[in-house]
Amino acid sequence: MSGNFNSAISFHHFPKEETLRKIWIRNVRRDNLVIKRTTTVCSRHFVSTDVIQGGQRRLKEGAVPVLFVTRTISVTDLV
Repeated sequence: MSGNFNSAISFHHFPKEETLRKIWIRNVRRDNLVIKRTTTVCSRHFVSTDVIQGGQRRLKEGAVPVLFVTRTISVTDLV
């Protein structure tokens, strides 16, 4: 799995392997997520030890996105 590269982050395509792909989809937690050929996940959603640094960042085999901010909705958000 390799990703597009910029100086701070990289973007990684969903894996083709079905079991790992299902884990990625579950972890991304998006309702009605449609995975296209161009759908990617930012490297900031992976632990740093899963991102292989170098010319073009890659993910270690079996890496899954696990770092997501969970937003709590307060009453003031609903007003």
